[in-house]
Amino acid sequence: MKPIVIIVIIAVIVIIATGTIMTLASMEKMVSDIDETQSLPDTISGIQNKLNEVNQAIEKIENANPELRQIDDFTLCVYNSSKGSQYYNDMYANDSEYKEWFDNRFPDTTINQVLDNIGDRKQFYEKLGKVCGD
Repeated sequence: MKPIVIIVIIAVIVIIATGTIMTLASMEKMVSDIDETQSLPDTISGIQNKLNEVNQAIEKIENANPELRQIDDFTLCVYNSSKGSQYYNDMYANDSEYKEWFDNRFPDTTINQVLDNIGDRKQFYEKLGKVCGD
């Protein structure tokens, strides 16, 4: 199989699995790690192993940063952009049940941290097609 085909396959798999766009240099490095004389099943196995490594690295990052995970959960599962950030800020400030629910559900972050980061994260996940529970 030609190296360029392998590069494209790796890029597509990594983008789908992680939402991360790799640089050409990093893709070429991955391809150079796979011997051109390998059969297609061996090549696919090598790609799967690399993908598993990427997924494990992502999991470590997510587990190391519960605040970011909670911001993402709020962004994907709770936030409605048609209501806007002020709606959620007012709810938190004026509704004791909502405040208690939020504090229990997202103990490692604050409403301000969530709302300050929500725009970029929401747009990022919309581009990926990621939804609540992914």
